[in-house]
Amino acid sequence: MIGFKNKEQKQHLYYLKIEIYKKLIEECMQSKDEIIILEKPFKSEWKDFLKNLIIKYKYETYTINIFAKDFQTIWNRVLKRENSKEERHPSHYLNSYTINEISIKHFLNINMTLLRQNMIIYFQIV
Repeated sequence: MIGFKNKEQKQHLYYLKIEIYKKLIEECMQSKDEIIILEKPFKSEWKDFLKNLIIKYKYETYTINIFAKDFQTIWNRVLKRENSKEERHPSHYLNSYTINEISIKHFLNINMTLLRQNMIIYFQIV
């Protein structure tokens, strides 16, 4: 867990998160994982990155696009979530966020609970 003191640090962490995700995807492909599922609302700038990895590691790919008939309902849900301080982690709407002991305990408790309920996920970032 990492905190930030201003908008610039927050933006830097955003790009760092993207780079870590890209590295993790490539490491999965390098290790020849049989099935890799990526779920994210990918922006267009991801297209070349993913295409190059698919070619480099010779993966067969399937893309699933989900469309909705009622876009307004989905948009309203997105707005509600984005504007809700109850449903969002504070780091999404604050320009400064510091980690304290309570935050760390809360984070670890949530993640351990999710791991116990779902599955154990292992990854290593080098």
